Amino acid sequence: MEAMLVVQIFRPHHSSHYEGEGKKVQVIPVPDQELLCYGSQPLTALRDMIICKMDINIPGDFSDDPKNLDRPTGADMYSSSFFFIDNCFYNDMRKPINLDYSE
Repeated sequence: MEAMLVVQIFRPHHSSHYEGEGKKVQVIPVPDQELLCYGSQPLTALRDMIICKMDINIPGDFSDDPKNLDRPTGADMYSSSFFFIDNCFYNDMRKPINLDYSE
């Protein structure tokens, strides 16, 4: 018998929100994705299932040639990522250009 994990990915939010006269507003986390994975799957398989809207974005200035979409995407340029589980960093170092965010 194998464990099935439900993993929720929440939308990012700013850590402090204020609403007039310095009153802090409580921010309720909003789930953006829910993934199912087996306990035996490697973290890289889980990472590859996570969809980030910035991964499909094509960064840069397109004013000179707005129809040229043959450029690297955000996922190509910024592939570094990590999981932080039980006070331990698990860095995704599959590509040589990836950064070790635990440093």
